[in-house]
Amino acid sequence: MRKVFIAIAVVLLVFLGSDRAQAQSARGNIRLDNSSLNAREFNIQELNLSDEQTASIRRIKNAYVNRMVQKKTELAGKQIEFKQLVSDPNTSEEAIRAKGREIESINGQIIRDMISYEVEIRRILTPEQLRRWCRSLEHTGRHPVKHQ
Repeated sequence: MRKVFIAIAVVLLVFLGSDRAQAQSARGNIRLDNSSLNAREFNIQELNLSDEQTASIRRIKNAYVNRMVQKKTELAGKQIEFKQLVSDPNTSEEAIRAKGREIESINGQIIRDMISYEVEIRRILTPEQLRRWCRSLEHTGRHPVKHQ
């Protein structure tokens, strides 16, 4: 029962964060309030996007946010399971390592999705928009994709 309660709490927190991202994007900024997404924040007006580019970026962002919510929820659940396994003296070392590999796999999927997001946005931008976007990320100390 405790596991179910914790899982529900994690899912609610993730969805509340995605609502905040949606609300901010309605004000004209592509802003994703998630640590893996913050590096991708940029202002539409600064890039002088066409209506078609804006619509494409919003479509990509929405699909990406949905995937990230699912993956981060799955990751949070696996991390809870990992902590429970580690704290149980009857758990085998192999079970702990197997759960660690599952976490590692999900982290890899998240990184691959982040890279895919960058590539998709890059396809939409003109060379000059891409330069401005990258420059704005450099000035804020952010990089398109941060590898751990």
